[in-house]
Amino acid sequence: MKRLFWAFAVITFSLIACSNENEGASFPDENENNAETKTPEEIWAAASDSCISVLIDQFMDKEKGTFWAAVQNKLPGRTQYLYWQQAHAMDVLVYAYERIKDKDPERAATYENYFKLWFENHANNWYDWRG
Repeated sequence: MKRLFWAFAVITFSLIACSNENEGASFPDENENNAETKTPEEIWAAASDSCISVLIDQFMDKEKGTFWAAVQNKLPGRTQYLYWQQAHAMDVLVYAYERIKDKDPERAATYENYFKLWFENHANNWYDWRG
């Protein structure tokens, strides 16, 4: 549980820092002459999108809709018995879905499919967790 939390926390903060540096994003009062200035909402939305992409790409078994504890545990079709980690990771995905569902229906549909898979696989928690 601690590994997933710390891995996600490190990735989140790293991506926020990288996102601001790489995209040249700044708050309006930092560079008023820049026509490309992004609002704080746009900056945080981009950072959130980056974090969700990393969470899905690095920690999700997309065939089952469940999550690995760490990238090095990645095995096709297998995730560990992780009760709270599954719930916390899915909470992040649900929040992302709520944020983008009206703006990006295609990505929202992808997230809905992950929800369905996660539920069908019992969040990889109590049902046949050894098999």
